[in-house]
This record gives sequence, C-alpha cells and structure tokens, in this order.
Amino acid sequence: PDDMSHLLYHTALLFHLGVYRRLLSADLFCREMVDHAANLTAVREKIARCPPGETEVMEDLRQCEAVLEKDTITTSRMTAWIKTVILSEARMNDIIWMLRMLLHTVENVEGGAFVFMPEFYMIAILNMYRALQECFPSKALMKHRQAPVLFRELAQFFSRHICSEDIKSIDVKDHILQSSVIFVNYRHTLQALERLPDAACNHFMSSIVSQYSKSNYVHLSRMLIRFWKGHGFAYRDPPEYYGKRHEVLLPGVLAGTACYMSVYEVQPNPSVKYQNLFSSFLLQGQNGAKFTNIVFNQLNSCLTEFMNSRLEIRKNPSNYNTLVERSCQMWYDLTTILVRFLEMIAALAPQIMIANPDAMVYDATSEINMERLVQLVIQIMNRNKLLVMTEDHIIHQKFSSIDVLKLNAGITGIIIHLNRNAPHLMDIFMRKLITEQGFNMAVFQKYITATKEVGMRRNRGTEFQFVQPEEVEEIEGILTMVQAVQRSLEVESRASAAISEDDLCPICYSRSVSAEFVPCRHRSCKACITLHLYNCKNCFFCKTGIQEVVDIVPEGEAVPEDTFST
Repeated sequence: PDDMSHLLYHTALLFHLGVYRRLLSADLFCREMVDHAANLTAVREKIARCPPGETEVMEDLRQCEAVLEKDTITTSRMTAWIKTVILSEARMNDIIWMLRMLLHTVENVEGGAFVFMPEFYMIAILNMYRALQECFPSKALMKHRQAPVLFRELAQFFSRHICSEDIKSIDVKDHILQSSVIFVNYRHTLQALERLPDAACNHFMSSIVSQYSKSNYVHLSRMLIRFWKGHGFAYRDPPEYYGKRHEVLLPGVLAGTACYMSVYEVQPNPSVKYQNLFSSFLLQGQNGAKFTNIVFNQLNSCLTEFMNSRLEIRKNPSNYNTLVERSCQMWYDLTTILVRFLEMIAALAPQIMIANPDAMVYDATSEINMERLVQLVIQIMNRNKLLVMTEDHIIHQKFSSIDVLKLNAGITGIIIHLNRNAPHLMDIFMRKLITEQGFNMAVFQKYITATKEVGMRRNRGTEFQFVQPEEVEEIEGILTMVQAVQRSLEVESRASAAISEDDLCPICYSRSVSAEFVPCRHRSCKACITLHLYNCKNCFFCKTGIQEVVDIVPEGEAVPEDTFST
C-alpha cells in the first residue's frame, strides 16, 4: 500500500507540474493552426475581390498569402504530430485512469485526515478534467467507454466540495468554482449533475446560493445562470455564436485584481430540475430576500462600473486600449448576468419581487425589492434612451461586442415574466413604476418597442428566432396594460384631493407620509423607511437608533394593529 500511495503521489505531482501545461500548449498550437487557415482563406477572398488596377495592394496581399501559407503548412504538420502523439486516445485513457484514481483517493479520505491530503491532488483532479474537456475532441470523450462513470464521479466530487468549508486554500476554492462553471456548461456533464440523488442535488444548489456573498460571486453567477439561459426572453444566440472559445476578463479573488478565463460557448442547457431547487431555496424563510438584496447590490456596483467605462470611452473615443475595452465588456457581461438573475427570480418566485397589499401579513422585503426593481428599470431605460432606436445597439463602433440589446432584453424579460407568472400583481407593479420619480411613458414605450423590433430583425424565419411570436404578443399586451394603468391613475389623481407639501414624504417627495419612527418621531412614507431600514437601523434624519415604526392613521380611521420593530 505504501508503494502504491507513493506512486500515486508522484504521478499526480508529475501531471500537476508539467503534463497539464504541455497539454494546454499543444491545444493552443492546434488552435493557432485553425487561426492561420482562417486568415489564409480571408486573404485569398480579398485577392479574388481586388480590382485589377490595384497592383500595390495585390502585391501586399500576395506576400501576406505566402507567409500565411507557409505558417499554415508548418502548423498543420505539427498539429498532425500533436494529435497522433500527445492528444491521442492512449493519452486520454491514461488521464482518465489517473483522474479516477485521484477521485477515488480524495472521496475516501475520512474525517480530519482531509486536511493532510496534498493540496495539489485537488488541483490535479481539476486540471485533468479540464484537459479532457478542453484539449481532447469532445466527441471522443463522450464516446469513451468510461465516460458515464467518470462524469458521475466528477458530479459527486463537485457536489461535495464546491464551497466546502473543509478546503482552506482560496486558490483551490477558486479553481473548483472555475471548473464547476465548465462542468455545468456542457449538456452531458450537466445531465450527470441532474442524475445525482436528490440530497446531493439539494446540497449542490444550497452550497452555491448560501455562499454567494462569501465566495467569488462572478464564477457562481456564471454557473447559476447556465441553469436559466435558454428560458429567458430573447436569451439565445444564433448558431454560429456557439462552438467558439474566447478569453474573458473577470474580477480576481482579491479586490482590485483581475484574471482571464477561457470560455467555450455551447448551446444553452437550461435545467428545470435546478431551477426548481433554486426556487425552493428562495422561498424558504428569508433566503429569497437576502439573496435578492445581494444581487441588487452587486448589480448596482457592476452597472456603475460599466456606465463609467462607457462614459470614459465616449469622452476619448480615439484614445483607448484593449484593457479599457475588455474592462468595459467585463462589467457589461456581469451586469447582464445579474439582470438575468432578477428575470429568473421573477419567473420562479415572483412573490419575492412584488409586494401584495392584500396579503394577510405585510411583507416589507417584497416592498423593498419592488422599490429597487422599479428604480433599476427606470435607471437603465433613461440611461439607454438614446441607444434603443439604433440598428445594432452598440455603444461605439469599435466596441461591437458590447451589445446593448442584451441588457434591454433582460429588463424586458423581467417585466414579461412578472406578467406571465404573477398577472394578479402586475397592476401593483405598473402603478409603482408609473408613479415613481423619473418614469417617462414615452421612453418606456420606445424602449420596449425598440427591443422587440431589433430582436425581430435578428430572426431568421424558422431557422433561428431571437424573439418568439408569443413573446411579441406578450410585449404588445404589456404596452396596452401600461397605457390602461396610466389612464386609471390620471382619473384617480383628478378625483383625489391635492396633498399639501407638509404631508409629502421628505425623502421621496412623491408619496404622503404614512409612518412614524420611534423614539425620534420623524416621519416618511412606509416604502422609503422600509427600504432604508433594510440596510441601516438608524433614523434617516437624526441618526437615532429606530426601535419601532408605527403607521400614521388619518383622522376618523381605525388604528391598525400591525407595526414592525427593527
């Protein structure tokens, strides 16, 4: 046994120190060959289109063709050797055997002995999986005779160790998160996660969501959103978008740092099972309120960073670099992912997003979430009102990868799913939206209409539909609804007595005062104080600690029994 453990130790160490890097280098070399071939094809197309009189241009193109042709032949020969010797079936068999041995070793470490296991065992497991998934042909891996067992064992590994408190190393935890994002990215590995016992699936989901504010939320966000992508409004891309690998910039583990991650885009694989688990988690106690509050906070931060980057680009359109472009793209991608989170919550647990005044118990958290959602919708619509009518929805001609339609579609998707899953509460939401300061009906209608029209222009008949016909009908219904609600509010406004300035909330100046703070006796509307108290327990005006908030009762009405303390 000692000899076998030593053999395992040194074999894993060898892979950890050298083999994985060699595999990545080989895979990178193969991708360079593909790039050379694509560039050569592009140059030959330019030669075919070059006018006969452009002799200098033709000469440059011929020289470029000769260089690319030589590079393509050289890299092709090397690629053939690499695929025969390095990325061969025999090497795949060796890595699968080694990976299963390490998985068996790690999963059988008992109790406190886990902390004495070499740290690089975990790293080697993750690197072996990523090498199999990213370097070797995916079809060969899926057809391998041990693939079903291997995927099941890997699914068990990720469900047990993701966000595990037993793992102390920040680097190892971050490595597990990155590999988990890749694992849920593919249909066959996601299906392995779905086939786990219910207890393991519950543990996997609860570990992700409960650690959302403590771990690297970027990786957790990318993982969770894979369970939803494909079910959201216009949350799909044309076929040519998939099957490509690209590097994305992500915020690092430490504040102020950043890192690159290789992302291979595949067809959306929404998981109804994990959506239901996510919904169950949100509806347990205060889980939904806490998680939604975290998402709103992170969304505000990412949106601010993106808007600042966009402003910097617009001020100096000719003076920018690749880092500025990637940074702007990074914050935009995170913003759209977090907006899609809210869309997923609106679809799976809409009661978390809209406060129901007819409920038996007053839910302050739903009131806060609705307030923040309304402010978010107005903020994004007003900031993008100059962009929504453009043909391609890009912020700058040199930044075509930043497609504003993705953000607009996410906001539209939230409204669509609230209407689809909680139609009895939509009147409440629309009234709140229309009466909020900053709301502009013309901007709202142009925003929703332009999102629909630009999305429809990207449709390709039955081959690819960015916006589905039923979604178009839903948008038309929402536009009709918001007009009806506005007319109703105008009638109510004319019929109601004017409110004096002294009776207006001194925080928002849009609603009448309806709550008094104890003991300082300052006043505001109930919506403003509930939103304030969610993040701060001191009075908005005098900073005195608030012990209780009581309703202000108009003369002649009965005193309600519901008050809430902090």
